Amino acid sequence: MLLSLWTSSLAIIAARCSALLSSSTSTPLVARRERHAPKSGACGGLGLGLGLHPNSRAEEWEGGASDAILGGMDGVEVLGSRGGTAIANPIESIRTGFRQRRAADPNFLGKSILEMVLAASTQYAAEVAKRGRSRVLPEIDFVFAGILTAVFGKYYSMWRVARTASEGDDSSSTAAAGSWRDRVPTNSFQPLLLDGTAPTLGGRCLAFLLPMPPLFRAGIIASTVGYGLTSVLIRVRTMVRPSYVSPTHPVSVPLAAVYTGAFMALVSNVRYQLLQGIVEPYFIEAPFDRVGSALSENGRKRQWTAALAGKLKYVVIFLVRLANGLLGSYIAISGMKAFGLQKLR
Repeated sequence: MLLSLWTSSLAIIAARCSALLSSSTSTPLVARRERHAPKSGACGGLGLGLGLHPNSRAEEWEGGASDAILGGMDGVEVLGSRGGTAIANPIESIRTGFRQRRAADPNFLGKSILEMVLAASTQYAAEVAKRGRSRVLPEIDFVFAGILTAVFGKYYSMWRVARTASEGDDSSSTAAAGSWRDRVPTNSFQPLLLDGTAPTLGGRCLAFLLPMPPLFRAGIIASTVGYGLTSVLIRVRTMVRPSYVSPTHPVSVPLAAVYTGAFMALVSNVRYQLLQGIVEPYFIEAPFDRVGSALSENGRKRQWTAALAGKLKYVVIFLVRLANGLLGSYIAISGMKAFGLQKLR
């Protein structure tokens, strides 16, 4: 609750700043927005085609941002597109969200598979590094719960803050164009919104704040399932072998769930915003793509070099995501131990 109130206050401040910035926008920017916005409404571009005065736009941003954050942007809208109207069919919502993420990043499917594999492997590696190989089996309940939680939590964090773009025939990007959520990107650093316009400073701030409640809830669910299942397995093992004594103290599932939720809302949110919004598109993909294009234009003799550059790009992405996963797992385990949530007898 305190996290929701805090993020709501920051979002309202960001919304007010965005409205002030929009009211002082120069004429070329207004003209560009008018080309992408519906022409109905009294104020045209400044009101995004909705007939909104800059002051009323600020009130709309404040009210919408506050309600969404306090409400947690619940349900299907979190999984699907960022449109103003939630899609009734959850399967179609997921498909729409996947198409928009693949439009922004053609390698999103491969990165998704890579992220889930790395989530399990890096969490296990971090468990071994933190506990020691000799302590993995005695503390297998902690290790197993950590891996389950990591796979779900890391992939959801990746999905939630991945960049999105509109496909040419994507009707969801133009539907409900009046919603304030259409002016908030899924990633704070993505260059364009679904309608082709650039996000405002307030929209970029909200893109960091809005995922917090959904990530917090997802962390609670992931941790409850992971540690709850581990607790059940320990009880079953004790019933089958009454002489068995677990070398670890039982984990407080509610406290572990709250910790995991806060960790995902803050640490995972920041890591994946930076990874998918800055590191990969600007420091890995863009340089390698430029090199590959330049080499492919210089004749067939250098096409193999361009292909090699493309393969090298995926190797670098793999290594960067591996490092990101190891860092997240190490911080999560260190925090669990620091707060006394994992103790030996």
